[in-house]
Amino acid sequence: MEKKGISCVMLSALLFGLMPITAKACYARGVAPLFLTFLRFFLALPLLWFFDRHSGKKIAAKIGVIDAGKILFLSLMLGITAALNFLAYDYIPSSLAMTLHFIYPVVVLVVCWLIYREKLNGRQVLCCVLCMAGILAFYSRTGAVDLRGILFAALSGVTYGIYITYLSRSGLQQKTRPFQLMFMVQAVSSIIVLVLTLIRNELSVNVDAVAWLLSALFAFGVTAATWLFMLGTKYCGPQTAALLSTLEPVVSILIGVFILREQLTGRHVAGIVCILLATVLTVLKKSEVKTAKE
Repeated sequence: MEKKGISCVMLSALLFGLMPITAKACYARGVAPLFLTFLRFFLALPLLWFFDRHSGKKIAAKIGVIDAGKILFLSLMLGITAALNFLAYDYIPSSLAMTLHFIYPVVVLVVCWLIYREKLNGRQVLCCVLCMAGILAFYSRTGAVDLRGILFAALSGVTYGIYITYLSRSGLQQKTRPFQLMFMVQAVSSIIVLVLTLIRNELSVNVDAVAWLLSALFAFGVTAATWLFMLGTKYCGPQTAALLSTLEPVVSILIGVFILREQLTGRHVAGIVCILLATVLTVLKKSEVKTAKE
């Protein structure tokens, strides 16, 4: 099952890494960033409902008050993460915002250690250090830096780390159908982001058909990536999933180089090597344990 989880998370990182290209195309056609985030959650709801109805899963779907509270908490963490990300872009360069957001693997390890009393081994700490070093290598010092932007970006990493950990430890994945849980979380998250979109007056509905088509493609791509990540956390745990998800910026950098003809610097290469090394160490962890037992 863990191999399945690792495969899901790595495929999720690949899809997430592809999405910035679609997002940029949407922005170029007049779709506001925050409105696109709302569409990310909202447009996929009918598809999630359809898949849930025809998934054939027999897991009981009754949701009690406690479970409803857990779903609300997950939705708040996911919706707030998206909102904080875009608020950060108002004050600091996107590269710095991305760097600070990717502190979430550290948050996951700390939460699992402090709250759930899970022991951290040297390999996990090393992988975390390599991932953070790799992410820092992607940051380029351009544009003004505002403390508000730093706070928003860092908080987005904290809320996302909490989301990842709680998703795995809440027990909801064992009590609900996969698409059912995702539908409920995204439905509530869409309401949260819609409220912020209206407050900031970013409801850009007067765009052409191509913009709507691209927005739908973006929504379905992110939803597929999110679903794969949810499965990954279920099968391989939040710590492994969080570490492997740092492949996302690697994919984005490589796409920028090979498709958008962006420059690949020595720092980028060093960052990619650090993250890939951390990925290899994470993936090989269990196989080495099994070999030792044999």
